[in-house]
Amino acid sequence: MLFSYSLLSGKNDEFKNLITECQQYITERSENQAESKLKETAEFWNKNKKLYRIFVDGSYCETLSESLSMAEISLKIKENADTVKSLNECKSTLNHILDKEKLSFETVL
Repeated sequence: MLFSYSLLSGKNDEFKNLITECQQYITERSENQAESKLKETAEFWNKNKKLYRIFVDGSYCETLSESLSMAEISLKIKENADTVKSLNECKSTLNHILDKEKLSFETVL
């Protein structure tokens, strides 16, 4: 449990930083940088998806994949509000994953 939390915490931080940078580019209307950062974020997810599948419930992985796909589609059709919303869903899911993995008194016993 401690190992998985520590590993996921580091990956989640990287993932959330990429998402935050992408959201900043979107709000600044820097379309090329937003597209590039979203592509980098999707590549990060594809590279780490198997690791997440080992440690967390598959439904979280599906939610992350779907939210990223929706963000990519929304960005292509210039629906920036929907793109940011989808990226927020990714962040929320990542937070939920970590909350579930946190050590608590009950999980230690």
